[in-house]
Amino acid sequence: PNYWQSSLGLIQTLTRSNEPEEAAEFARKTAAQHPALVDAYDMGARALILAGRIDEAVELARRGLKAGPANARILATLAVSLTYSDKANAAELTDIYRSTGRALMSRVGPPPSWRNPRDPSRRLRVGYFSPDFRAHSVGYFIEPILQHHDPAEVEAVCYYTGSNPDAATQRMKELAHRWVELGPNRSPEWIARIRNDQVDILVELSGHSHGNCLPMLAQRLAPIQATYLGWPATTGLPTMDWRIVDAITDPAT
Repeated sequence: PNYWQSSLGLIQTLTRSNEPEEAAEFARKTAAQHPALVDAYDMGARALILAGRIDEAVELARRGLKAGPANARILATLAVSLTYSDKANAAELTDIYRSTGRALMSRVGPPPSWRNPRDPSRRLRVGYFSPDFRAHSVGYFIEPILQHHDPAEVEAVCYYTGSNPDAATQRMKELAHRWVELGPNRSPEWIARIRNDQVDILVELSGHSHGNCLPMLAQRLAPIQATYLGWPATTGLPTMDWRIVDAITDPAT
């Protein structure tokens, strides 16, 4: 009962078994036994988000942040929980996302030099990076974009980081000019692989949602990086150059 590694394993198992409330309760007990164990607060807060108990998720994430003020994961969890809260204001959200971005950048080395051909007449190589090229809300929106790219102007490369391919995955695979199966395991080899592909613009489609690869994107995988579709707010990363929005996602005020 006091072995923290087993406790975290049980919290994770309960969450994956669609029992988030039980997972959150066990996370609270684990945090009480091990007050400096940031992962217990983090996993508990994420379980509470899944259970729709947002105020409690915010409170538990704040406690976790006190235990680990520079921990990128608990900062991201607090940012996510505040994004769902109707009590957070824009200034608070901006501050926590910037703090998350700084934490993700803390171990990043110097920026790479790019070998992309500087030929204005060639077509752009645009990469799309996501675990959700499937029957998923992201998939529903990105499929027609892939379908309507002008192949004379754009070479679309899809980097699939998911593990549940389906019929929609196969359709998108056929629409892409190049399809790269990276899989769900976050391998450091991805970084060199994508950089060597000489993508001009890399569009990530997850933001802070499940399965994201923001720590890798912090290391800059392409000369221009953009975030789109999978998250309703900023990533907080200074290496994310653009956020693609429209009048529905970001109405004029």
